[in-house]
Amino acid sequence: DREKEAQSYLETFQKVRPPRRRDPRREAGMIELATLPVAERTEREIKRLRQDARSHPGDPELQLRLALLLLMDGQADEAAGEFRTLLTMNADSRIWAEGGAALVGAEQYALAREFLERASAETPGARLALATALFFTDGPKRALQLLNTVPEGEQAGVHLLSKAK
Repeated sequence: DREKEAQSYLETFQKVRPPRRRDPRREAGMIELATLPVAERTEREIKRLRQDARSHPGDPELQLRLALLLLMDGQADEAAGEFRTLLTMNADSRIWAEGGAALVGAEQYALAREFLERASAETPGARLALATALFFTDGPKRALQLLNTVPEGEQAGVHLLSKAK
C-alpha cells in the first residue's frame, strides 16, 4: 500500500530500461525487403540492424537481433563480438535466455554460459540450456549438479532426458 514509493521505483526502472517503441512492419522498405533473394535480404537486414544498433546503443533488443542474424548467417566471429557487446548492456532475462539458447544451438557454449547464468535466476526454462552449456564447458558433474537443483514440479521429459544423458 505504498503506491507513491512504488511509483518512484517504477519511474527509475523505466529510465534505466527504456520501453520498446519499434514496429518493423511500419519501417520503410520492409515490403521490398521481403521480395529479395534470401542472401541479399540477409545482407541488407544486417546492414540495417548494424546502423540501428549503432544509432540506439542502449537498445538490447536491436543488439540481440543483430547478433542472432549474424549467427544464423554463419558469421560466428562477428556474431560473438555483437553478443559480447550485448553483455555490456542492461537487458532483461528474456534477452539473456534467447541469446543463450541461440548460442547453445550454435555450439558456442562458453559465451552461452555467460548469457544463461544471467537468465536462469528469473527464467527457470533457461536452466536446461545452462546445464547443456555447463556440460560442454565444465563437464557432466557440474551440469548434473545444476539439473538436481530444479524442483520436481518444474521437471519435464526433456529435463529428465538431459539428466540421463
